[in-house]
Amino acid sequence: MAAAALQTAAGPQAWVRINPLDEGGIADLAGIVRPGLVGVMVPKIGGVADVVRLGYYLDVMEAREGLPLCSVRVLPVATEAPRARSGSPASPMLCCRACSD
Repeated sequence: MAAAALQTAAGPQAWVRINPLDEGGIADLAGIVRPGLVGVMVPKIGGVADVVRLGYYLDVMEAREGLPLCSVRVLPVATEAPRARSGSPASPMLCCRACSD
């Protein structure tokens, strides 16, 4: 359903909440990364390693779709990610994806 909506997305930014990475989130990404997607909201990020892994998958999927590198932004769902916020240095990939513009 999200993929179909993205094909006609115009105006408001298209953000999609995916499942946790280890619970189908990677498959979700494969179906939604395409022109028109601005970002993904990701629940249950376990730490920097998860952000780096997510970044690698997004890099491949952006290339597959002919999108610029780091064009899909990432918004970890903070209330579900206490380990990701507990003093770990920020991942360059997350900064690249979250801080552009």
